[in-house]
Amino acid sequence: IETLSNFHHPFINQILDNFETSTHIFIVMEYICGDLLGFIRKRSKLSESVSKIIFKQLIEGLKYIHKKHFVHRDIKLDNILIDLTNTIKICDFGVSKHFDDKNEIMFDHCGTPAYIAPEIFEHTGYKGPACDIWSAGVTLYYMLAGEQPFKAGSISELEKIIKAGDFKEIEGVSKEANNLLSKILQVNPKARLSLDEILNHKWLDKVDLSQRQKLSLFTEAEKILMSKYDVNYLHSDKNELIENFTLKNIEDKKSKTEKGSSRDFELRFFLNFILATPKALYASTKSDKTAYNVSSFLGKHRLRRRKRGI
Repeated sequence: IETLSNFHHPFINQILDNFETSTHIFIVMEYICGDLLGFIRKRSKLSESVSKIIFKQLIEGLKYIHKKHFVHRDIKLDNILIDLTNTIKICDFGVSKHFDDKNEIMFDHCGTPAYIAPEIFEHTGYKGPACDIWSAGVTLYYMLAGEQPFKAGSISELEKIIKAGDFKEIEGVSKEANNLLSKILQVNPKARLSLDEILNHKWLDKVDLSQRQKLSLFTEAEKILMSKYDVNYLHSDKNELIENFTLKNIEDKKSKTEKGSSRDFELRFFLNFILATPKALYASTKSDKTAYNVSSFLGKHRLRRRKRGI
């Protein structure tokens, strides 16, 4: 918790705060409506212009993580969130690991099978950063092709295919895109491009991330649905959102739950409230209705912030 709380980057899902009870730990994070997997499935695949914007954000985020001496070790579409400002957020650091030296050898077998780098399957040790780069390459392939580069009917068969580095070029995309993929999805990690080399590749080097909000990535229907919950996109309807998460609402819903589960329900409902409300709103002043409600709830249930260092 302490480590992730110190991650401050626009392309990483931020921990805002954390609380604990005698039985639960709550981590309050930025609320983002959808992940990249769902985004692509609705479209089958993405255009190169959209893929460039998303992939460059992913590489910039990974560069920051590695600079902090961490490896993610589970980069995949499900762990890349995207909001209405066309900004991605890398999330789920459950199997991430700190390293002191970039050449440190790791032995943990972790990650999602279709995204795992071939050297992990060798069971002889691997360098974490290169594995994140491989997984990012698999992610890019899926964005452009709408399918995984490595597919099999069993884990053992999938392992053989990945270790052989056997995948097809994507039809209908530029030579530069296929060239970048071929240089990332190298079985030999020493031959694999570094993050800086990826950013300097011809396919990516002219991508301006400051212009990403000008792209129209979402349909009007998606914008309407997501804007109800995406706190990065809230405007005039924020008061309505707050009103829907008052203590009275909590008490009404609590009374409908089974006896003995009301406390857990209140905590879950409070977590939804705090995630769906911009931090500036609930942490403003005690005279503010929202701040008062949260303060009262914390006092009532003796929730307390976890100490730094835990």
